Amino acid sequence: MSIIKLQQAYADQVLAMIEQIDRHAIIAGGAPRDWYLGREATDLDVYFYAGGRSTKTIYDLLIDVGFKLDGYKDFGEVGIGYGKSPETKVIFEPLDTAIPVQLMMMGQKTHDSVLSSFAVNLSLTWYKHRTISTTPEFDAGVNNKSIVRVHPNYQDDDPYIEKVRSKFPDYAYFSSDDNYFKIHPEQIDNWTYSMKRASLEASTNESHLDWLEEKYDLAAF
Repeated sequence: MSIIKLQQAYADQVLAMIEQIDRHAIIAGGAPRDWYLGREATDLDVYFYAGGRSTKTIYDLLIDVGFKLDGYKDFGEVGIGYGKSPETKVIFEPLDTAIPVQLMMMGQKTHDSVLSSFAVNLSLTWYKHRTISTTPEFDAGVNNKSIVRVHPNYQDDDPYIEKVRSKFPDYAYFSSDDNYFKIHPEQIDNWTYSMKRASLEASTNESHLDWLEEKYDLAAF
């Protein structure tokens, strides 16, 4: 069995545990992206919704379902990239895992808070039910070898963006989706997570979740 298949098998075990707390938990960002591209993942970022429960309650539940923990990191202590995600409340880092795992406790449901907080299009993918799911932004980035900044809270020199760019040195970088659309105007109506979409929502009060429901079956989360 390949390293990628072994990592995915372990990811399935991790998800089975965390789904006892939130059945909509997902693995998103770097790991599913790397697997999709035939690369081994360096860690697993697992996102789950606390459902209004306290950090202490969640901590105890994580131990009950089988995770070995020794403390946690509050939002203000989180590492590279996570500081721009206001719905990331606490990060738990289980001990003795087969691959480094971060359990991201979110303040909102996963389908309404995770992908929409990511910095670049190449992070807009998730893994669940033994399946890698992608967004139009992610697909366009892979097909056109393009990294596009899709969240206004991040700057071009943000360490997280620089990390992704260094990992894909042969990909062109676009500082906004508008700049990308100048080169690829055919993509403008397909994207679901973007600064343009965020601006549209702000001006029309259109719900991000309503738009998401048009594009995806939320049971996939």
